[in-house]
Amino acid sequence: MPAAPKVASASRSESAARPNHIWRKHQRLLRASEFATVSNAQAPWRASRRLIAMSASVQPCPSPAACDEGLPARPHVRFGFTVARNHARRAVARNTVKRVLREVARAAGEALHTTAPALRIDIVLRLKAPLPAPMAVNWSGVKAQVRREAESLIAQLRRELRTRSRHQTQCLVTGPVGASS
Repeated sequence: MPAAPKVASASRSESAARPNHIWRKHQRLLRASEFATVSNAQAPWRASRRLIAMSASVQPCPSPAACDEGLPARPHVRFGFTVARNHARRAVARNTVKRVLREVARAAGEALHTTAPALRIDIVLRLKAPLPAPMAVNWSGVKAQVRREAESLIAQLRRELRTRSRHQTQCLVTGPVGASS
């Protein structure tokens, strides 16, 4: 009896054809110094919800040409994720939380870039409170709450960036307040 034809799998090489599903190194914060820069006490933008906290560092692109090219060495939006062991004891829980945060970041990365194309944004999302005991709650409910909180924080940052860009555009068009011609 002939063998059944193999079904195509969604291997890494096949997923490379879909750029929205790739999470490359240059899109992530990797070094401890990068995390420290974004998540220190003087971070320019910080917000939190019940389970998730977010810090963001927003900087202008060094030159308009670099922003137009979208250099791969330093992209416009980079994300970092931290889930401490004292907040999620089991590795399965930590990995699940990071997976949910990565999904939210993938969806939000392009939207953040279109909101503020002339800025470079580094974001750290972290679990700030202990997860409920696995037997006490429905795990899909916890994942949904983590997703909602992360999406809410990113939406709040987008609103802030839109407000900031409108204000900067207004100052460029009308000039600084009190300036006379």
